[in-house]
Formats: sequence, structure tokens, C-alpha cells
Amino acid sequence: MPGESAVSSDNIAAAARIFKEHGSFIYNVIRYKTSDASLVDDLFQDFFLAVAANRVSLQGPKLKAFLYRAIINDIRDSARRVQRYRNLVNKYAENCDFTVNNQALKNASSIEERVDAIIRNAWESLSPKETSAISLRYLEGYSITEVGQKMQIKPATVSRYICIGLGKMRQCLNHSGGDKT
Repeated sequence: MPGESAVSSDNIAAAARIFKEHGSFIYNVIRYKTSDASLVDDLFQDFFLAVAANRVSLQGPKLKAFLYRAIINDIRDSARRVQRYRNLVNKYAENCDFTVNNQALKNASSIEERVDAIIRNAWESLSPKETSAISLRYLEGYSITEVGQKMQIKPATVSRYICIGLGKMRQCLNHSGGDKT
């Protein structure tokens, strides 16, 4: 959200007050208006952050009306984000020649399978040393120095493997129709 880092303690206190007084109302509106029950808690937390980021000084019935409208807008925005994501994955899948379970990626049964196949293809473009360096650094959580000790190479070499490997993955994703940023 824009301005998240500049949220003042006054805004947080005001948001906390609003959620203390109207939390059950907010939660129930989100629960009622959301078709996916697994998203309710996430939307509730996101709404708190939105209220904290935007100083709300309304009181009484105007506050409840404002909250209701803001909740509906947040739910719609969330649904649009999910739909844009799905559209991007589907567009990407239409342009790929990968296979999942011996069928074309565009025929894969779920978005998760499509994303897994895309990432697997990018991962397979790496050399074994690049794979090890990236895995130890980002999947295992070791520092560059620790990765160097485990791989018995200098930290500068680890950094080079990671940089080259991530570059290859980025290039593979961009070449296959992913986001070019």
C-alpha cells in the first residue's frame, strides 16, 4: 500500500480504536461478502492496515457507512488482484511449450500446477553449482559466508553463482512470456 512506511502511531491507535469498537461488524461484513472463507482473516488484517494507513476521523453512523463501503471496495480490489494474477498465469501458460503430467501446460488442471511447471523449468536452467548456492542461501537460509564454507569456495564465488543463477532464472521466465521487469 502506498505510504505504509509512513503510518504514524496516531493512525495505528485510531485504527485500533475503530477495530475495538467495530471489529465484529467489520469481520462479519467481510465474511458475508466474501465467497472464499479462507480469505476472510487475510482481508480482515489487510483492512486494518488500510484503515491505519488512511486516517479515519468519522464518528457514529457515518463511520459505519464508511467502513461498509471501504470493506466492499477492498474485497473487490482483492478479487481483481486475484483475477489479474490468474489471467497472467493463463496468458503465460498459453505461450509455453512445457508439459505437466504429460499434457500441455495450458491444459494443466490447476494454476498451482502451471506455476510449479514454470518455476521447475526456470530452476532446471541452472548449473548444479548455481542450484546449490541458491538453495543453500535462500531455501536453507545460510549466509553467503556459510554457503561458501559448505561448498568449499570463496564467498565472492558464491555471490557470482547466485547472481548468474538468478539472472538465468529471470531470463528464462522473461523469455517464456513472464513479466519483463
